[in-house]
Amino acid sequence: ERTGVFKYLSSLQALSVFIVMFSIMSIALPNFLSVINMSNLSKQLAISLIMGIVMTMVIVSGEIDLSIGSVICLCGIVSGAVIKQTETIFLGVLASIAAGTLIGLLNGVLITFGKMPSFIVTLGSMMMARSIAFVVSDGRVLSFPGEYRVIGQGDIIGIPNLLLIVIIAYIFAYIVMRSTRFGHYIYSIGSNKTAAVLSGIDADRIRLSTMTISGLVAGICGVLLTSRVMAIQADAARGLEFEVIAGVIIGGTSLKG
Repeated sequence: ERTGVFKYLSSLQALSVFIVMFSIMSIALPNFLSVINMSNLSKQLAISLIMGIVMTMVIVSGEIDLSIGSVICLCGIVSGAVIKQTETIFLGVLASIAAGTLIGLLNGVLITFGKMPSFIVTLGSMMMARSIAFVVSDGRVLSFPGEYRVIGQGDIIGIPNLLLIVIIAYIFAYIVMRSTRFGHYIYSIGSNKTAAVLSGIDADRIRLSTMTISGLVAGICGVLLTSRVMAIQADAARGLEFEVIAGVIIGGTSLKG
């Protein structure tokens, strides 16, 4: 019983630190709790929060994805290039999602069928995606048409679209991880891959799926990022992967799966 209490108290450490820091900022800065500031904070943190969901899935399954920052950047640049060429926002959004999904699938194939460590694979794809981003953008800043801003800067009844997307994503992820076979399989593989395989779980398929989902969501975040700032360059989202991984670990997820 005492062990359970200690585990519960330990899980509250990160939340306690957050509450203390939030309280200090609220006292030190009178405008910190203003509606405008809270709205801006939610928009700025949205990408990290969304990627934190899939990074949790990836880490729980026993893998890691270091490429998300570079993939988000590349997808945003692909979106901008396609929109510039076709003058169609919808095609740009699709191109971003497709590019992210393709990179995630490639990572998954190399990890599962190539039997390569996810650390090495995603480190390589991180550098590859960043290099391609520089080539595609020619080192310049790509801008987007005014209509594009509605995705990342719009709101519904005063609530920012990005915040609504974050809330929906977390609810959906909670249901998937808690109430579906796919979520249970992710936990099983991360806990004991050998036992999971012996019990009939296709571990390679689940790992391939989680890496592909990571790429797909990175493609979506590429759209969300560019529609918020209305521009993209090859240096965007640099280091985002470490911010996301740190947040996931501080939140209580074990790097050991």
